[in-house]
Amino acid sequence: MFEDKDYEINPRYKVPKKEYALVAGLAALYYFSKYHSGKSFSGKSGGYGMNTKRYAIDRRQNCTVKMHYSYSMDAHKEQINRYLQREGTGKDGKGAELYGCDEKEYREHMVSKNFRIFLSPGNDKVVLKTLATTFIKQLELQTGYTLYWLAAEHYNTAHPHVHLLINGKDKNGQDVYIAPDLVKTHMRDIARDICTSLVGSRTDEQIREEKRNQLKAARYIKLDHEIESLMFTNNTVDVKSIFTKKELLLTRLEHLHTMGLCKRNGKKYIFEKDWIDTLKNVGRYNVYLDARNELHYTSKYDFTLFHTEEKNVSGIVTKVYRMQEDSDANAVVVESIDGKAYFIPLYKKAPVKQGETVKVQMEQNQKGRLTPCFEKVREEELQKECTAKGYTKGFAAALMKKSFTRKNEREL
Repeated sequence: MFEDKDYEINPRYKVPKKEYALVAGLAALYYFSKYHSGKSFSGKSGGYGMNTKRYAIDRRQNCTVKMHYSYSMDAHKEQINRYLQREGTGKDGKGAELYGCDEKEYREHMVSKNFRIFLSPGNDKVVLKTLATTFIKQLELQTGYTLYWLAAEHYNTAHPHVHLLINGKDKNGQDVYIAPDLVKTHMRDIARDICTSLVGSRTDEQIREEKRNQLKAARYIKLDHEIESLMFTNNTVDVKSIFTKKELLLTRLEHLHTMGLCKRNGKKYIFEKDWIDTLKNVGRYNVYLDARNELHYTSKYDFTLFHTEEKNVSGIVTKVYRMQEDSDANAVVVESIDGKAYFIPLYKKAPVKQGETVKVQMEQNQKGRLTPCFEKVREEELQKECTAKGYTKGFAAALMKKSFTRKNEREL
């Protein structure tokens, strides 16, 4: 139903118009000059006679901004017909209301290409409708398009947010293109500026509170680098060796312990070997930690991301996760006969089901991109491979036990 790479920014996609690249460049200069000029000053440092620069704190309100796109008409219709207005997302617990341009007019001009933009302000006093409408106006000024767009506010999570749906062809019949550079930098600046204009700048207490909340983030943060620098042999952090930022570091260490990335032994935290890779994967894939903790045959310490350099992997599909609630982008967990388990992110609906035995290998698609391909195989074939290669751990042990049981039943 959904195309490969639904709602993902394609890094190989090039800007089709030089004029647009110029506009983006001018916008970058504008934001740089607006927020960074005049914010630094030189001074003497602690009697050493060295010039130092200190930068003023950026007090603008924070706002999370994400953009995805698709070339699937089915995915486009799914957004309007189900996701945006689904039950339980509105302020009153019912379905969310649509606003923006006329819905009938939008549907009449729908094309396969569509963009979804997610805006979640850090301050809950921001009026989402004002944020959405002002954001679209600024986006139209930046790009020169007159957009067909719809929006819906969702209140079913800890942070109220608004979803914007933009048609891939504008009101003048132009194909809409939104450059990755605009997404990565300027969109967030635009949203932060709007939020700040609505509720004012962040106070010192708000900034401190946001930093405290970051200590419990399920992703890699700057403080984790400091934790890594405190490690001695065997990936161990001794609390006695912490002299600065002690309260912050102890809070972060305890959270990493709660996530299962380290063990606590007295005043020492003993980390697993690949804890940083695991933490980064958790930040990138929202279901990664759940997948790691829900393995059937494999230790969580033998759980890893399936990379393009991986060769053939044989095993059983023990779980299929939905990575995004608004699409069929799945992730598959394969527990292999080699004693490891692999997290395989897909950008489409999984071609396999839980409980099926498979072989997975990387193959080039028509665009030259390496993608995982699944081949369904019989358990007997995997049992032969276990015997030939001497595999005895994890799913291999379960397979061989089943083979032994079947053999005894036949003899009886």
